[in-house]
Amino acid sequence: MNYQEFISTKRVRTPICGFDVDPATLPAGLFDWQRAIVVWALKRGRAALFEDCGLGKTFQELAWAQAVARHTGGKVLIVAPLAVGPQVVREGLRFGIDVRQARTQDDVSCVITVTNYEMVDHFSPDEFAGVVLDESSILKAFMGKTKRKLVDMWANTPYRLAATATPAPNDHCELGNHSEFLGLYSLQEMQSRWFVNDGFDAGCYRLKGHAERDFWEWVASWGVALQNPADLGYDGSAFNLPDLSTIQHITRCEDSSFSDGMLYDISAISATGLHKELRKSAPARSAEVADMVNASGDAWVVWCQSDYEADELRNRIPDAIEVRGSMPPDRKAELLDDFSLGRERVIITKPRIAGWGLNWQHAAHMATVSPTYSFESRYQTIRRLWRFGQTRPVEDHVFMTLRESSVFNQAQRKEARHNTMADSIRTFGHELSIANRRELKPYSPTSEIIIPNFLRGKV
Repeated sequence: MNYQEFISTKRVRTPICGFDVDPATLPAGLFDWQRAIVVWALKRGRAALFEDCGLGKTFQELAWAQAVARHTGGKVLIVAPLAVGPQVVREGLRFGIDVRQARTQDDVSCVITVTNYEMVDHFSPDEFAGVVLDESSILKAFMGKTKRKLVDMWANTPYRLAATATPAPNDHCELGNHSEFLGLYSLQEMQSRWFVNDGFDAGCYRLKGHAERDFWEWVASWGVALQNPADLGYDGSAFNLPDLSTIQHITRCEDSSFSDGMLYDISAISATGLHKELRKSAPARSAEVADMVNASGDAWVVWCQSDYEADELRNRIPDAIEVRGSMPPDRKAELLDDFSLGRERVIITKPRIAGWGLNWQHAAHMATVSPTYSFESRYQTIRRLWRFGQTRPVEDHVFMTLRESSVFNQAQRKEARHNTMADSIRTFGHELSIANRRELKPYSPTSEIIIPNFLRGKV
């Protein structure tokens, strides 16, 4: 083995297991940059779309699925959050792509089927040539049952696509779960190659300094991340969003217990103590939210974390509909559609029910009745309204007591880490255009090396 062959064995190659497609055969409604991404994802065969909300991931998923079905003569399954299924069907109708909802394998009636994560066990992977995970951040739990089930279930499916705006909301290592689903490096393999266990924080892995560029280039070989088409060199002027205002409301709760001798309670609040604190302040926070919503004639989305908060809000906002987890799936989908289509003015619900995938650009006002530690939850709920197609400035109102504000601040710090990750992918991954991204080129020297005399031996 010569030196060049030795070096070639050290390169990290992401397998190309897809196919070439004529861009002209893709749906006509795709933007030029969306078309380029779909062509690239089909060429890779197994890829991820880490695009911000509102950039048309659903349409790209449908175009990808249609091309896979046409190429293989097989079927494609799109797995999405419960509330997103009807929206995927409407998106398909809008662009002339036949996609239908199904709850079991027996219900499959066309080449592209959409179902929800709760029903995925009722489908046979052997019946599909391709699978799409919509809102694939569901993979984020390293040892979670859902992640393990999805990875194992679709391990032999030839074509796989994952799509989410928040691939790693808590830790860069969560990217390894997407890699594992796509059949690339496992989480453990990724960690051993590019990460080191941080001795100052047990169980925490940090990216090796000298491996940073290599890691992000590897991620960009199978995942495309962007906040605006301009990140890939396209015209992104139409995707500049209106202003977003986050307004914090500090609620005075008379029932709140203050530290001895202190005018304000400045002690930190633990995760275990948060629920108790939120229950005490729920009536006061809900009353302030209701006053604001009732005084307005505009559409509002009101987010809560618990049923007792929802009860407080529902009693105070007479024209609001509420969607909660205990409802039958069909009833939840019906109510979510009522708000999505503008038939209801105010909706009260939880992020885990409606925080992913829905398009609510018709509303420009949202209120979060309590803070959360989850950056991902905050990001996704805001992006239901603040996304491509929104024409008005968006107001994001967050209600909390002074003590609960520490929870909100922690979520803000997680947001900063997420932005660092996104910047890294853009910095190292987008130096090449989408047309030739991560295609490794052989080293071709253009000039002869001159060896100094002192290296040749005795002068």
